[in-house]
Amino acid sequence: RHPVQLYESLAMGLFALVLLRARLRGAPWAQAHAFHALIIFYAAQRFAWEFLKPYPALAGPLNVFHLLMLGLGAYGIIWWRRGGAGSAEGG
Repeated sequence: RHPVQLYESLAMGLFALVLLRARLRGAPWAQAHAFHALIIFYAAQRFAWEFLKPYPALAGPLNVFHLLMLGLGAYGIIWWRRGGAGSAEGG
């Protein structure tokens, strides 16, 4: 078995570093859409790690958590495109 919790922690630590650097540089996405970026990144990395877990498939090779992460990723993308955090700029 893989230490998936460790993989998730490292991935989220990497996201935190990228976000911090972007905020310090004043990147528009990091100002207006940090939460949306977090949701999308979390869903993407979690989707990948789910292939390493021993859960039964529900639809093709995908388990219930894959399907949940697809929905979560869609949520983040939709709200980012809608302008989300009260910003008119999409960054």
